[in-house]
Amino acid sequence: VGRILRLPATRILDPQQPLIEIGFDSLMAVEMRNNLASALHVPLPTTLLFDYPTIASLVGYLGDRLAAT
Repeated sequence: VGRILRLPATRILDPQQPLIEIGFDSLMAVEMRNNLASALHVPLPTTLLFDYPTIASLVGYLGDRLAAT
């Protein structure tokens, strides 16, 4: 998230804050989904960051998804 937003590595993000509130837009959401799908070697829905709009909810979904594969 921080890399896509080009935030300093020292910036701590609130995992409960909606990503849209910290500056994520639709193009960033697609970039994030593509990066995650490539890194994890799993297909992810195009609506990933709209369905799971916080870091905490995204991590929960990805954990469940990886446990199922």
